[in-house]
Amino acid sequence: MQHDLEMHKMANEELLSLGQGHIAYLKKVTGAEAIEMGAFAEQMDPNAVYWGLYSANGETLAVCDSPASAWAFANDADLVPVHTH
Repeated sequence: MQHDLEMHKMANEELLSLGQGHIAYLKKVTGAEAIEMGAFAEQMDPNAVYWGLYSANGETLAVCDSPASAWAFANDADLVPVHTH
């Protein structure tokens, strides 16, 4: 219970940095979303499905063509990959 209260009191900046440098968030994205992010736009099919890998503060680390390659990218960068919805 005390832990929940402490987490609730954290400032937005602290939440943004939670896991920074340790966790990579994996999320399914469309090619159109990837192009919008500026990720290798000339190589992206806007109708395809890709997997974005993000830092704790939301920075795009990579856009991969499969969850396995995104997972491997995170592991190679010494980050713990976490799948988001």
